[in-house]
Amino acid sequence: MSAKGGDTLIELYIMDEIESKYRQVRNIRFLTNDFGKGEFVLVAGRQERGENSNWFYSALIPLDDVDEHQTDMSWLNWEGDRPALLEHGYGEHKRYTYERFGYHLDDYECFAYKRMFIRDADVYYELNQEFVLFFNLYYDELKKQYVRKLNSGEDEVVAIFDDNDRRLGVKIKLSYLVRYAAAKQMAVMLVSNMRCVQPYRKEVEDLEEIKSFEIVDDSLRYLHLARVNKSYGYVYSEIRAKKIIMPPPIEQAILDFSEKNYGEFIVNVDGMGNPVYHTCNPKKLKGVAEKAKSVMPDYETVVYFKKDVLDKYYRKPDIFVIHRGGLSCGDLWGLKIWPYGKQHYAAYLEEIGKYLPQAEHSHWMRHNVLRPSDELGAHGDETLAFDFIEYYREVKSTWMKHCGWSPFCDLVRQDETKINTIRIPMPDDEVSFNEVLLTITLLLVDYLNENEIKKHIMRYPEHEEIRGINKLKLLMEEKCPGEFGEHIKFLHSLYKLRSKYTAHRKSSNISNEERDFGVGAGGYENATICILKNAVYFLLSLLTARYRFASVR
Repeated sequence: MSAKGGDTLIELYIMDEIESKYRQVRNIRFLTNDFGKGEFVLVAGRQERGENSNWFYSALIPLDDVDEHQTDMSWLNWEGDRPALLEHGYGEHKRYTYERFGYHLDDYECFAYKRMFIRDADVYYELNQEFVLFFNLYYDELKKQYVRKLNSGEDEVVAIFDDNDRRLGVKIKLSYLVRYAAAKQMAVMLVSNMRCVQPYRKEVEDLEEIKSFEIVDDSLRYLHLARVNKSYGYVYSEIRAKKIIMPPPIEQAILDFSEKNYGEFIVNVDGMGNPVYHTCNPKKLKGVAEKAKSVMPDYETVVYFKKDVLDKYYRKPDIFVIHRGGLSCGDLWGLKIWPYGKQHYAAYLEEIGKYLPQAEHSHWMRHNVLRPSDELGAHGDETLAFDFIEYYREVKSTWMKHCGWSPFCDLVRQDETKINTIRIPMPDDEVSFNEVLLTITLLLVDYLNENEIKKHIMRYPEHEEIRGINKLKLLMEEKCPGEFGEHIKFLHSLYKLRSKYTAHRKSSNISNEERDFGVGAGGYENATICILKNAVYFLLSLLTARYRFASVR
């Protein structure tokens, strides 16, 4: 290829690039295909892309003004509008009015506001607080996003800052924009100004001036203005775009109050031995006074579940807590449940319908079983996990109250919720056993308050290196002689067992500790029960021992 031919191709390429930007081909494609669509919508902000500067604004507008905005393409900027006190008239005719929606808007409500200050403060965007309050959104400072706390315990992201930076703009989930519009019975109007300014080049002299008013469909319209200014040395192109989303009926603003799709659970068995199901809808359960008149299940009907129904909640201790009284998800909801034998849990059918979120019903239905006939309702060892948790906390609080210090240090933040994961696993569940073993050892051994324990040992051998459990042994031999020998032995065995089960490669030989706790013989369920019994006995002894230290305080 000749040099001249190469220059021609370069000139054509430059011309195509300039004309493409001049006509804003990419932006028009965005407007027709993506503007106001997708999961999240940019409701306020500015985006810089090469020669392009794109501004985005949005507001709720009265339905009576929709027709006017379908044709009015004047330049709009709503970033700074906020509540204001306006002055009208002169002299004796002067009056003041409070404008809730700002200087330039008449009953138009912005979704986000650009906060601007005179000095010493960064400009940033702020979400409309009425929107925040309506959906009861929580602001996650770390992730720079607004979330809605669902009854399932999960977080639904509703609004985010563009690129996680409050200075750049705000994006809101489109479904929430529409729900808010439904509640207010106003239309959503999205506005964008897209500008492209390029240096003047001789290649653009023949570009025609553009002054076009485009109507893409009934909801999206844009005006495209462009010109080449040789005198001032630039190529300028601007698009003013509006998209209007009409509100659905006000009923579609409702999030959580629609009729539940209640689950059905096993309440009996028929003559052929097949399970009989019934809804947990409280309205379809008869009251106590009606028992003699109907075969319909009543408010006291108990349903049963396999024990692993709770595994889902144990895996998220920062959200869910399983305690002696049942299962709870913060202050959102709670369900009374209780152990039924070693392998099952029970709950009232009516309370499942009243308190368990609809999203959880299918999970519980998958674990629903007939009433276990061989367990007779005894729960016995199942409460050991709750005993351990309660006594561990009681030891810390009562020692602090009576002695001024505690045998255990305060838990660091990442360990605070681990105590709620303690449970008795299924016989073959090695993974859960490992987790429980790690947690109990962490709480009883790793969190021993070595500094305080050392302070209270009268004859501490300073020339020897004594750590952890052995410090506690010295203290108890002085203060409680003969009372803690078995407990110290238990703690050493527990620590050794933890070391084996956390090793990258466990030995195939059965250790003394595994034999002591019954890991090999009775499976992981019996081993956990054995560990918890020893742990509870140790904690009860510490509760009694506190009086020895309180008397010499």
